[in-house]
Amino acid sequence: MHHAWTGFYASRSAFKALARRASALLYAGESMFTRHVLLAPHPHLDPAWGLQQLQQLRWAVSEVQHHDAITGTHVPTVGDMFVEHLSTGMQGVHTLMASIIQDRSPAHSDEEGVGCQSPCVCLSFSLDSAGLLSPASVSFVLRGTRGEGWVRSSSRACSLSAGPDPGGRFVVVYNPLAWTVTTIITLTVDFPSVSVTDVSGRPVPAQVQRSKELPSAYDLHVLTTIPGLSYRHYSIRPRRSSQEDTGEPEPFVAKTTQFGGRLRRHGGQVGQSLVAVVNDCYIVFLDLDTNLMHSIWERQSNRKVYMTQQFMEYHANSDVWKLPVSDNYVFTPSGKAKPAWEAVRMEIVAGPLVTEIRQDFYRELNDSEATFAIYSRLAHRPQGSDGELLCHRIEQEYWVGPLELSREAILRTSTNLNTGQVLYSDNNGYQMQRRPYRKYKNNTNARNYYPMVQSAFIQDRRSRLVLLSEQAHGVSSQGNGQVEVMLHRRLVNNDPANIIADLTLNDTSVVHPVLWLLLGPRNLTSGLRQRKKKLKGQVLGLGVGKAVEWKDELDKKLGQEGDSAALGLSGVDAHVHLFRNGQELPSQPRLCPGADSEDRGGRVWQLGWACSFVSQQFLPGSREGVAAERNSTAVVSATHGPVHGWDRNREAKADLRRVLLRLQHLYEVGQDPVLSQPVTVSLQSVLRGLGSVVSVEERSLTGTWNVSEMYRWTWSTRNPHRHR
Repeated sequence: MHHAWTGFYASRSAFKALARRASALLYAGESMFTRHVLLAPHPHLDPAWGLQQLQQLRWAVSEVQHHDAITGTHVPTVGDMFVEHLSTGMQGVHTLMASIIQDRSPAHSDEEGVGCQSPCVCLSFSLDSAGLLSPASVSFVLRGTRGEGWVRSSSRACSLSAGPDPGGRFVVVYNPLAWTVTTIITLTVDFPSVSVTDVSGRPVPAQVQRSKELPSAYDLHVLTTIPGLSYRHYSIRPRRSSQEDTGEPEPFVAKTTQFGGRLRRHGGQVGQSLVAVVNDCYIVFLDLDTNLMHSIWERQSNRKVYMTQQFMEYHANSDVWKLPVSDNYVFTPSGKAKPAWEAVRMEIVAGPLVTEIRQDFYRELNDSEATFAIYSRLAHRPQGSDGELLCHRIEQEYWVGPLELSREAILRTSTNLNTGQVLYSDNNGYQMQRRPYRKYKNNTNARNYYPMVQSAFIQDRRSRLVLLSEQAHGVSSQGNGQVEVMLHRRLVNNDPANIIADLTLNDTSVVHPVLWLLLGPRNLTSGLRQRKKKLKGQVLGLGVGKAVEWKDELDKKLGQEGDSAALGLSGVDAHVHLFRNGQELPSQPRLCPGADSEDRGGRVWQLGWACSFVSQQFLPGSREGVAAERNSTAVVSATHGPVHGWDRNREAKADLRRVLLRLQHLYEVGQDPVLSQPVTVSLQSVLRGLGSVVSVEERSLTGTWNVSEMYRWTWSTRNPHRHR
């Protein structure tokens, strides 16, 4: 056997990232829309139009889950269609969210530059914020105040310029998750002298540094703590002159230290000259002899783990008449992975909030531009802040490409952990599978590759190294203490079947995947991994209008309801997450949400849920508690009056008083002695911010069936020889 269908784990990496970002944006849009429509007057927002925007993106996100879509095994013309549908749907939800922000602002106006197209909407995917994690970039162009002020966003930040108005800009940050998040958001500004204040005029911890993407711009990092399903408001004002004395402290300007280029070593002594990058959880040592990572000291367990990283490539055969070839589906390398670079440059950008290690890898000595890059970020936890998740991770953003033909690029991380070449990765984002290394007669490398939907780890008796990803990748452990992630593929071959179908992977793009590295004892990393895996919703930053238009009335409004304006999720334990169920809003009487599509999971709220064959009314009263021992879905009526069912002969319509809610325990049975225990959730307490809960109906996980009407298959596990 030569073929191993493990190549599609990483085919069309940029498309996989776009699909995950679209899902995260849908997550945030649905929760923001539900909260706004149920809680606040919305004189300028048409709910029917808002539901249309969400439905359009739901269709696009569902469409790309096809087995020849998210896998990257589609032909280029079909891929263009997928991207167009996702982009159109995302732009619609961007517009909806911007409209909600304008609608909830006291200074709502239809004047030029203050309409729904002026805000810059961006997802922060890698900082406890917006997931995913996951997270990477959402870049788009929006009009600014009177034609100026807002510019194209960079890959990881919202961008704003000083503009003609010295009043600056007002930035709104939204947390679509169900719990409080402490994170760092990043804005790109074109001026280094800036003041950042909250709505009360208090200075906010911030840091300015030269942007790595835009030489003439600056990255502005802002520390924020946001309760679940809530907003924070900040004023960003340029200081026109260094002599201008306003009494407002300026953000710290990060210090950059550059190191000369180093050639790739083929042997010899290393580790004689080290430089340390420190935060409260880790000390990262960098080797100045190689400009590569040398080791990480995990401070809680007081253990130093030797660790180095480098980009490598598998070379693929392109002639089907000679040897088996790699393609969109199949991974068939012609040998072991080889180093893909000859020189590396490094610089360290240090500040009080974030320290960034920038490593640029050059394929050839004389190349003027790097083919690969690693940007590692360590966050510093300010005194008094709840930054455990912020501190216990090393966020790494990679730049990979464009690749040469017939190359499959990986990032290999080598450690001194005694792992026995055993890898753990997830098949579906939930269950971790043990993946021992196996030797085969043919194609051993490829047949030891496995999917990593969200996470993977290697471990020994004392420590565990966890990788968390914002998108799907292929992952493998080809040696003891090693883990490698396939990041990008570019393949062309002369297979007649592929030529006829136009099935090519001649992908010349530059991709920007992001991984989080967690290192520590098993009990620490196990808890952090589960909590971080659910950060898919991501914090959303929205830049809105002129600060001076909002200040006075916001002071009055927020003085009454608080800056967070939280939903009131006070009855939820820290290890229970409220998910929305993002099923399709039915457009035909015969359909129910999710009836004709897979359950995607990972949702918090969906408003206007309707099912046309539910003809009976809800039972009066409410269920005070729901045990979160497993996944469960409920239709909750959060209104102040009775909720009526639907006539099966009439077309289903959205009922804005009904919410489809999913509860999920973050921990599997037996995974943790304390955190895996069942938890009882009071829906009255949790949902009091939406109104009075007058009725609850438990549904299947897809939302399709009332659990009392479900037909469940039963399987015998006692006598497998008689029951197949």
